[in-house]
Amino acid sequence: MGAKSGEPWLKLLPADPREWLLESGEPSARWIALTRLLDRADDDAESRKAKAALLADPGTRELVARLPEWEKGITASGHNSPQYAPNLLHLLADLGLGAGDHLRVERFLDQLLAHQDEEGRFQAASKGRGQEPAQWGVLLCDNHCIAEALVRFGRAEDPRTRRALERMAADCSQTAQGPGWPCRPDPVTKFRGPGRRADFCPQVTLEALRTFARLPASRRPPGILDAARTALRAWCVRREE
Repeated sequence: MGAKSGEPWLKLLPADPREWLLESGEPSARWIALTRLLDRADDDAESRKAKAALLADPGTRELVARLPEWEKGITASGHNSPQYAPNLLHLLADLGLGAGDHLRVERFLDQLLAHQDEEGRFQAASKGRGQEPAQWGVLLCDNHCIAEALVRFGRAEDPRTRRALERMAADCSQTAQGPGWPCRPDPVTKFRGPGRRADFCPQVTLEALRTFARLPASRRPPGILDAARTALRAWCVRREE
C-alpha cells in the first residue's frame, strides 16, 4: 500500500501502518482501518464483516454491558471517571460502534434524551454533600459530554439534541481568558468545579469544541474559532495561569 498524493499523513510515518492494522486481532482496528483509512464504504462486504466481528467481540460486549440504567439515577463517581456512562459511549464510538449498531446502546441513548432541564441542558443524577438520594441536576461537563455522545450516535437531528446544542452555543461567554465556556454551578446540588468563577473551564470548552466539530460548518455558532483560540492560549500560558 503505497502513499497516495491525497494521503500526506503517510509521509509523516516511517512505514505505512494500514496493512498491520488490517491484520490486527483487534476487530476495532480492522474496522477503522477499512472505513477510515482506506475509505471503504460502511456497507462494503469486508466492512460489514469487520463490523460483525466488532459487535461480537467480548470486549465490546463487556463495555456495552456496563451501561447502567440511567433512568434509575445510577451514575459513577463523576464525569472524570472511565466508568461514567457517557464516557463509555465515547469509548464505544471510538472503537467503531455507531447509530443502530446495538439495541442496548440505542435504549440508553433514549434514556439520556429523556432528562433535560427547562433551558435545554441534559441532566445527570448526582449527590451533593449530605444529599440522599441522587437528584437530577446539570453541570456543563455532563451536558456537553452527553450532547457529543448523542451526536456521535446519530441523534444530532433529534429536537432535544438540537435544543441542547443551541443552549450550548448560548452558554459560550466572555471569560477572563477570552470566549469560552465557564464552570456553571449545578442549580440542584450547588456543586461547581475547580477554578475561579470568571475563568473559562478547559474541559467543558474542549467538549463543546469537539461537539461542534462533528457538525456541519453551518451548524457551528459564530465565534467558535475564538473559543478554540482561548483553549490554545490556556495551554501556552499554563505555567503562568
